[in-house]
Parts: sequence; C-alpha cells; structure tokens
Amino acid sequence: MRPHDHVGWIYQGGSEFAALAGPYLSEGAALGEKLVYIAEEPDPRDLSQLFSVVDPGAVQIASVAEIYGSDGIIDPPSQLALFMAVLADAKAAGYTGVRVAADSSSLVGDEKQMKAWIQWEIVADHATAGHDFTALCAFSKDKVREDMLRQIAAVHPLSSASGPIPQFRLFSDGAAMHVEGRVDAHAITQLRQRLEGEPEIGRASCRERV
Repeated sequence: MRPHDHVGWIYQGGSEFAALAGPYLSEGAALGEKLVYIAEEPDPRDLSQLFSVVDPGAVQIASVAEIYGSDGIIDPPSQLALFMAVLADAKAAGYTGVRVAADSSSLVGDEKQMKAWIQWEIVADHATAGHDFTALCAFSKDKVREDMLRQIAAVHPLSSASGPIPQFRLFSDGAAMHVEGRVDAHAITQLRQRLEGEPEIGRASCRERV
C-alpha cells in the first residue's frame, strides 16, 4: 500500500490480523512513516509474530479502548482530532506520515455502533486522502455479520478479495466525495442514510459501473 491508501480488510482466524499487519507496517517503516498497531487487547503471541517483521521500537501498540474509547461508539469529530494530533506530532518528530493498522471488529457489534462507525469511515477516508495517512481497517469474518461487512466495504476505496463486493463505493479524493458502482434507488437511499449528519465534504460526483 501507498500513502493515502485506505483499505477495509476482512480476515478470518485469531492470528491473521497480526500476520497481515506485519508486512503492511514494514512497508511504512521503509517510507519513514510512524507506525500504529491497534488491537482489541494486544496479544503477546500476536506481537511476537508482528515483531518478527517490524522493529518493536518502531511501532506504537495500543488497545481499541485507548484509541477509540471504552464505550465502543465512535465520535467522528473527536476521533479525527485525535488522529490529526498524532499526525502533527509525527511530522514534528521527522516522520513522513502515519500508517495505522487497526482491528476494528469490536466497534461494529450492533446497529448503534455500526451507524457511528460508518460516519467515522467517511470522515477518516476524507482525511486519509487529503493528509499523510495510510489506513488498514481490519474486520474479523468470525465476529462481524456479512451484511455489516458489505456496508463496511462500501465506505472503503480498497477492500480485500476475502470480503463481500459492495453494490457501490463511497470515497474521497481529498477534495470531493465520489460514488462508484451500481447506483439505483436502493443505493440512493443507503447513501442518504450514510451521509446523514456528515459535515459537507467537497462536491459529490457519481460514476455508474454497468
């Protein structure tokens, strides 16, 4: 992955997230990026696997609660402020940007969490596209329902082949929002729901793929 990329990755099995995060973060280290690894409760066995690929001193390890709060419901403006502060500190320390690998499975456990998370993904995608961020959002197929995984894929410009293919994708280029895919009445209804309560982010455009 390259700077500004934002991928939603579906994984299966207890140790697959750490196995995926290792080479992804290693790429970031080579680019001079600050590395952040976020897991529900960082497991020593997973960290051992991660540190076989990445220098332990080069990675900030954090729990989901430390980064996203203990109640599991995202507040997008507060979350954006936190990550922008991380980026500012990283740039001041001489890093080229920030690269985050986060297992977000526990943050989409119910409909209330899911609504807040989708709003956050839209804000985060815009920030990733417009600033020196690279983001990998991982979700366990064992813990997250298929319909939720499809919604999650729809708000990521990139997603893993292991996940469901969304009807459309809503994403930012850093200046404007875009919709790409099969856009019908059902899609328009979903788009309205997802953008409800969002701050205005640039100008929207639509490309239909037949």
